[in-house]
Amino acid sequence: MQNKKSKRKIVATVFTVITILLLTAISVSKLVKAPVITERFTQLGLMNHLTHLAFATIAFTVLYGFPKTMKIGLFLLSCYFGGAIAINLEHGMMPIQPVVLLAILWINAFVRNREIFISSK
Repeated sequence: MQNKKSKRKIVATVFTVITILLLTAISVSKLVKAPVITERFTQLGLMNHLTHLAFATIAFTVLYGFPKTMKIGLFLLSCYFGGAIAINLEHGMMPIQPVVLLAILWINAFVRNREIFISSK
C-alpha cells in the first residue's frame, strides 16, 4: 500500500513539473514576443495585453505549483484558459491549444489531489 502511494506521488510530481514547465515556457514566449505568439495575438486583437497576460499566467502557475494554493491556481488557470477558448471561438479559430492545456491541468490536478473531484467518505 505504501509503495503504491509513493509511486503515485512520484508520478504526480513529475507530471506537475512538466505542466509547470509547459506553462512557464508559454509565458516566456509571450514575454519575449515570439513571432508565432505575436501573430496569433495580433489576429485576436490582444497584442496590447500580451505582457499582462504573460505575467498573469506566471502568477497563476506559481499558485498552481504549491500544494496549499493549488486549488486557487487551478481555478484561476481554468478561468484564464476558458477565456482563451471563448476568444478563439469568437474570432472563428479552433481553440485546440487552450483546450489541450486545460485538459492537462485538470488531469494533473486529479492525479495530485483526487479529493478535489471525488469525496473521500
